[in-house]
Amino acid sequence: DSDIHPRWVASLDRIETDAPVILIANEVLDCLPARQFVKTEDGWAERRVGLTDDGALTFGLVRITGGFNRPDFAVEPGQTVEISDQQAAFGRDVGALVREAGGAALLIDYGRSRREAGDTLQGLRRHRKVDPLEAPGETDLTQWADFPTVLEAAVHAGADVTGTLGQGEFLGLLGIEARADRLKAGRPDASPVIDRQLARLTADDQMGTLFKACAIFSPRTLIVPGFED
Repeated sequence: DSDIHPRWVASLDRIETDAPVILIANEVLDCLPARQFVKTEDGWAERRVGLTDDGALTFGLVRITGGFNRPDFAVEPGQTVEISDQQAAFGRDVGALVREAGGAALLIDYGRSRREAGDTLQGLRRHRKVDPLEAPGETDLTQWADFPTVLEAAVHAGADVTGTLGQGEFLGLLGIEARADRLKAGRPDASPVIDRQLARLTADDQMGTLFKACAIFSPRTLIVPGFED
């Protein structure tokens, strides 16, 4: 029997703030809903899901009814802009939590480090990419994390934040190569596997650049490992 008895909560506001919080959010942001807006030759429209004449799911453009502010970056006709109020709310809630309780949150996800256009919606099913509208309820839907929006919301909630680093750079600053060398010294027979795993996490053509890391922390926190100047 373990002396550790976790308490599961349904939302961040159920976490007690009588002690500093250490929060790790790995691939959380990309699961949150987002809306897509497309610039057309006639203006802006929202991309939504509808039905074809034979009842199949399909994407289409409709008139925007609200909740959209034109982006402050260049967008060409045909390009898509993604907005996630839920990602912004997550950043706000995490910022408020660490501001009140102290501590820090580490966010790791695949996403963008600057505001820009792009359609990043994808469907994943049985470890392969599929049409997002294939097999509703059985296909995982994801979109890139919008780190600038998340961090801005955390700052507005009173927290301090870091910038974003590529996962490869972040893990390198934490000493992942030294850790891999130590593991290989203890298990020389496992060296090829460890090298492949290291490359998977840090190489630019794998997870090293697309995946990014950032931190949201209490103003009372002096150092966030991996993000020191």
